[in-house]
Amino acid sequence: MELMMNFKFLRHSTCGQETVVFTVDEKTSYTFIQTTNIPSIDDLAAALDALTEKRKSINLECIYEDMIYFEKSGSNSISRMYFEELTDHFHYPQLKVFNFSSNSYPRIPDQLKKWWKYFPALQTLDLSNNNIQNFSFEYPDVQQKALSINLMNNNITSVPEDLLSYLSGKTLLLINLLDNPIHCDCHAKVLAQYLNDLCQKARFCNISKVKCNSPPRFAGKEVRLLTDSELCLIRVY
Repeated sequence: MELMMNFKFLRHSTCGQETVVFTVDEKTSYTFIQTTNIPSIDDLAAALDALTEKRKSINLECIYEDMIYFEKSGSNSISRMYFEELTDHFHYPQLKVFNFSSNSYPRIPDQLKKWWKYFPALQTLDLSNNNIQNFSFEYPDVQQKALSINLMNNNITSVPEDLLSYLSGKTLLLINLLDNPIHCDCHAKVLAQYLNDLCQKARFCNISKVKCNSPPRFAGKEVRLLTDSELCLIRVY
């Protein structure tokens, strides 16, 4: 950390190869060398905050004009400032695929909720096999056909109320929610309609077969095949 705090942010060392086309960082982890003097969490957090502030002072912009594929997957050591470091002073105008799968990540960062601001040409966003419990995406301000968002195998039980608008904006947001523990109650009406529209209007029937995980009476049934009256049935005992 002392080395990094005294580091000079020069273009060649900060930006690296700006002509890169594919970047793949897979199954990377970090640990401490054998030592009896491991810093405390508070000390590490303070050092990270100091380094983050130093990074904000960078007076250059790195532009990866040719990059079309970026992957960071299979890692169990991702900094809480990872996405700030990835996007502050760094630009990806032609990036088509962002693969951030299998990282045990618990949330969707703002930089991906506002994907169009940081990755304006994005076509595929892979967030599968993480620990995400909920999601939301801001309305894109770009005109392109569609963005496929893979949220398979996370811990999502319900969807945002504005989900239907994801298929009515400038760019269609095609959400893959297969293999999530969806809870099917009256709030799932929006999901059922979205999945039906995904199949009938957008012709993506392959990812519309999302199944209920709970309650027991709906477990294993396809959400889009359930009617509003079934989902909103109130049982009186």
